[in-house]
Amino acid sequence: MWVDYIDPDQRERVHVEHDDEGSPTLVQIGDCQVARLRPGRNSSGSSSWSAGDGLTPGGTKDGNGRGRKLEEAHPGGWDSTARLAVHDAEGIDAAVLFATFGLFLSPIDDVHLASAACRAVNRFAYDYCSAAPAELYSVAVLPQCDPEAAATELRRTVEQCGFVGGSIRPNPSGPARRTIADPQWDVLWDTAAELDVPVCIHNVLREDLPQAGIDRAEEWYTRHSIIHPVEGMLAFASMFEAGVFDRFPSTKFGFLESGCGWAPFWIDRLHEHHEHYGWGAASAPKRSPKEVFAQQCAVGCESDDPFVGLVQSQYGLASVMWASDFPHTDSTLPGLATEMLERTDLDDDQRDGAMRTATVRFFGLDEDQITRSRAGRVATATGGVE
Repeated sequence: MWVDYIDPDQRERVHVEHDDEGSPTLVQIGDCQVARLRPGRNSSGSSSWSAGDGLTPGGTKDGNGRGRKLEEAHPGGWDSTARLAVHDAEGIDAAVLFATFGLFLSPIDDVHLASAACRAVNRFAYDYCSAAPAELYSVAVLPQCDPEAAATELRRTVEQCGFVGGSIRPNPSGPARRTIADPQWDVLWDTAAELDVPVCIHNVLREDLPQAGIDRAEEWYTRHSIIHPVEGMLAFASMFEAGVFDRFPSTKFGFLESGCGWAPFWIDRLHEHHEHYGWGAASAPKRSPKEVFAQQCAVGCESDDPFVGLVQSQYGLASVMWASDFPHTDSTLPGLATEMLERTDLDDDQRDGAMRTATVRFFGLDEDQITRSRAGRVATATGGVE
């Protein structure tokens, strides 16, 4: 990625370190350390698990962490042929994909370097998805230090590459550490509306940008539990207060990898306060939080999320999108979808809503095209026999 895909004039600003066996251990772009690939540390300072473990289904569960190098992780993370084989074995027709290490580029404050780094990830993602572009859909990584540059990259990837949305983190970012409610982000919301693609809010546990509550815990698992839903809640609240949803009523927003259970509690609490006190705001929102969420937003869930049915009952079957999180450690292979398919607390419509309808609607996918692509690819691989 950092040799073949990045703009040549920025290549010298990328520094990759390797161990004695040639395995990458560190990626630094400009002044920003974007990936430390050595084994992680627990609170006692001893090695606990590695990046390769984290990118292998079940790789960090108790007893499974064994310091895998990046190239020892599940190959589906970088080899689309390997991923499609998993899809075929697991009965998955199509997937919308996010770039893990792309989330680590957000703190780069040099706009030219940040844009080049994002283009590198997005070029790689385009080539990755080209193995089956009607089954593998990519969401663009956007330079977060400059909203104009983010809008430019969103337009390029959607119009030239067929990407189905863009992704940013919810944390304050850029040299001024602006929140995503800042009016300077209006150019991105406007561009997304024009292109008819969503913007996805997707956090990652890093200390490179301000993270709500990260100073309240020491252990990795506690911090990870905190920052994803809390930052998603703050993002929605600040955008609602700033009138983002009212100014861009046709822009869709997804709050992903933060669970879905916060939505009923948080939206209800904001709704109550909006009813009682919203009239006194400097610029009172035109719609209630419940109306905004139902009309413009969706949240993600994983198979064991107990609140899927509750969110759907309040905001509709298309309000929750299931994610396998493959090939991350919290995915289960074999059996990516088994737990979701076997749940008894969801009826068929609810399950179909989370596993198909919501994603198709939110990202504007063509189901007929997906069906034809998968049938043709499988038939070719099996000599015409499925």
